[in-house]
Amino acid sequence: MKSTNTKTWILRCLFLVLACAICVLAAKWLEKAQSHADAEGSFLPGVYTAEANGFGGPVKVALTIGEQGGIADVQIQGQAETPDVGGAAMPLLAKKILNSQSADIDGVSSATFTSNAVKEAAAKALTLAAGGTVDEGPKPQGDDLFVPGTYTVTEQVADYYIPQSSQKVTVVAGQTVNVSFDNVLKKGSLS
Repeated sequence: MKSTNTKTWILRCLFLVLACAICVLAAKWLEKAQSHADAEGSFLPGVYTAEANGFGGPVKVALTIGEQGGIADVQIQGQAETPDVGGAAMPLLAKKILNSQSADIDGVSSATFTSNAVKEAAAKALTLAAGGTVDEGPKPQGDDLFVPGTYTVTEQVADYYIPQSSQKVTVVAGQTVNVSFDNVLKKGSLS
C-alpha cells in the first residue's frame, strides 16, 4: 500500500514539474510574440508597402509599424518567384527583418534576387514609415515592358563564345525593339 502511495506521489510531482515547464515555455513564447508588437522604434505607426523586382517579377513587402514605432509585422508577396527558392526564402527574410527591426539584413544565399528585392522593398517601406518619400522613377505604360529612353545592352556570354561589344538601343513608347547578337564560338563546336 505504501509503495502505491509513493508511486502516485512521484507521478503527481512529475506531472506538476511538466506542467510548470510547459507554462514557462508558453510564457516565453508569448513574451517573444508580444515583443515585436511592442517593439520600439522611430517610425510612424501604420502599414507601409513597397515593391522591387525579384527573380520572376515584382516582390511586395508590407511592414506594419506598431504604436511604439517598431516593426510589428512583415508580409512578403512574390507570386512570380520560384516557389522552392524565392518562395521558400520569403518567410525567413520576413523573420530576419522582424528580429533586426531593419531592412539591413543578410539575404538567403540560394535566393539572391528575391533577397535583394525584399531588402530593397523593405528599405523603401521604412523610408515611407519615417515620413520620407520614395522616387519610383518613370514606369512603363500599358503593355510596354520598357520606359522610353536609350539603353545599353550587353550580352552575357559563356566561356566558349567570343565576347561582343555593347549596343545602344533606343526604346520608343508603343514600339517593339529587337537587339541581336551574333554568337561566334572561340574554337570547335558545341557538339
